[in-house]
Amino acid sequence: MTAPLLEALALSKTFTARRRGRAASAVAVDRVDLAIAAGECVGLVGESGCGKSTVARLLLRLIEPDGGDILLEGRSIRTLAGAELRAMRRHVQIVFQNPHSALHPRMSVGAAIAEPLLIQGLAGSTEARQRALAMLDVVGLPRSFAYRYPHELSGGQKQRICIARALILRPQLIVLDEPTSALDVSVQAQILEFLGQMQREFGLSYLLISHNLAVVRAMSRRIMVMYRGQIVEQGTTEALLSVPRHPYTRALLAASLEPEPGVSLPPAEVDLPVGEGTSVPACRFFARCERRVAGLCDREVPPIAGAAESWAWCHRPHGGAT
Repeated sequence: MTAPLLEALALSKTFTARRRGRAASAVAVDRVDLAIAAGECVGLVGESGCGKSTVARLLLRLIEPDGGDILLEGRSIRTLAGAELRAMRRHVQIVFQNPHSALHPRMSVGAAIAEPLLIQGLAGSTEARQRALAMLDVVGLPRSFAYRYPHELSGGQKQRICIARALILRPQLIVLDEPTSALDVSVQAQILEFLGQMQREFGLSYLLISHNLAVVRAMSRRIMVMYRGQIVEQGTTEALLSVPRHPYTRALLAASLEPEPGVSLPPAEVDLPVGEGTSVPACRFFARCERRVAGLCDREVPPIAGAAESWAWCHRPHGGAT
C-alpha cells in the first residue's frame, strides 16, 4: 500500500460514567491501528456497540482520544486546536448514520449545504449559495430543493444532501458512518452507486463503517473487522470474505450471508457476562468462540497470524494449525 493519507496509531478511548454513586468505565476503542491510502475505500465492520462510530468521531477529533495518535498526510492532528483544527476538517469530513437527525429541521437545504463554506471562511454568502446550487446538480437533485426543508424530503434525498454538505469542501477523505442503515433496501443501492460515482469523480478516500458485510463488500478494497473495541482481523475484501481467519469474522459471515451447501458455520454463542472482580480474558471473543482453548485463549494475548496485509489476531485461526 502507498503512504497513508490518514493513519491511526494505537488509538484508544475509555468512557466513564457514574452509576449508583460509583464510577464505571467501559473501553470503547482499544489500541486500534488503521491506515487509508489516497483514493482507497476501507471497510470497518462489526456488530452494534463494538466501537466503530467511536473510531469515526475520534478520527475527526469530535471526541478526544485517551491514547495513540492520528496522522493526516504524516502530520499529527492530536494537538491541533482552534483555526488549525478547523482547517484540518476541510480535508476530512463525515456523513452520519441517520440523515433524519443530521439536518437542522429549521434550516433550508441550500443553507445546510452552504454552511461549511461559511464556517471555514471559504466563501461569502452569495458565492456559498451559488456553490450549494451547483452541488445539488452534482448529487442529482433539482436546484429547487435548495428552498425545501428536511421534513419535505425522503430518506434517500436527505442522505444525498448530507453527502453534498460533506463534498462542498472538496475533502480528501469522507468517513461514512453507517450511511445506508436508516434507508430502505432499494434506496441503499442507489446511495452506494452514487458514493462509488463520487469517489471516481473526485478521487475520494472513504472509511466505510457498517455492520452490513454486503454493503462493505460492494465498495471496499480492504476490510477491517472490529470486536469489543479491537481490530481482530483485516485483509483484502476478496481474501477476508472467501477465507476468513478469525472465528468472529466467520460468525459475522454466517449471520449475514447464505452458507454454501454442505458447509457448516456454527452461530456465535451469547457473550458471557463479566462480573465485578472478574478479569477480562486475553481474547475478548473467548466466551463465544467455538475454537477456544481454556488456559490459552483466556490467559495469553493472541498472536498475529498471517501476512502484513491479511491477518487475524487469534491463537487458532481458521486455515492455520489446529
